[in-house]
Amino acid sequence: MLKEGNAGKVIPTHEQLLLIGSVGTAMTLSCQRQLGPMVYLPGVAACCVAMAARARRVRVNIFPATYGRIRGELMKSLTVAQMREADRRCIEDLGMPGVVLMNNAGAAVFAEIASGPVGVVCGKGNNGGDGFVVARLAMLAGFETQVVLVARPEEISGDARVFMSVYRNLGGVLKSAPDEAAAAAAVRGLAECAVLVDALLGTGTRGEVRGPVRTAIEAWPPVYTVAVDVPSGMNADTGEACGLCIRADVTVTFAFAKRGLTVPAAQPFLGRLVVADIGIPPSCAD
Repeated sequence: MLKEGNAGKVIPTHEQLLLIGSVGTAMTLSCQRQLGPMVYLPGVAACCVAMAARARRVRVNIFPATYGRIRGELMKSLTVAQMREADRRCIEDLGMPGVVLMNNAGAAVFAEIASGPVGVVCGKGNNGGDGFVVARLAMLAGFETQVVLVARPEEISGDARVFMSVYRNLGGVLKSAPDEAAAAAAVRGLAECAVLVDALLGTGTRGEVRGPVRTAIEAWPPVYTVAVDVPSGMNADTGEACGLCIRADVTVTFAFAKRGLTVPAAQPFLGRLVVADIGIPPSCAD
């Protein structure tokens, strides 16, 4: 742990320099390369988060008590449109396959899961594809795993379909719940899981959540929940619930915090916020 005497000093760690700021409530950064947790003093928030993002070597864990200290210039965040453009530039301009980014995203979420049984609730978009990656990794890790798909399998396309197929080809359990009654029953049936993964809706959510997805959120049992990118039902630009929203214990967002995740309205739904590197270079967001 860094001491008060370290305030204002520059401390080298893992090929990067971190400037230690004023003393106050601590924030935690966990290095991906198994260096263990390190506690930094806030006031450091600006340089820790910004430099860590540039180095692309750390997972930035932001606890609720620190949100108010790391908004604005202290933490880089993107609107939904900006994040979509960063994705496009990475895939189309740099040539990074979308399946690679999706696999990296799912692996970042799986890193937050320590035990099973694991229940993964997937929607029919790319968020659901991330969920299928999590399910595959959980199953291969030996955890009892089941997926509830709030759609029909034939509705899944693109990269998400690739990972749904891999999961099923490995013998993964998938329950299709395309209507409201089926969605409610299937999600309630996950109540005995140790962890639930919310992979229903992504950053494109606008307006009131309706239909089977709404029913699935309403039926969500009181189980430890990890949200994929954003809690389902949240407007990722404003941080407001679109009628209702999953209340996650951990939210793993990808590459950059989404603008709405940094505002006070989002805090009751996020839990701990993890900003995970999935391979999108910072230059794609310039």
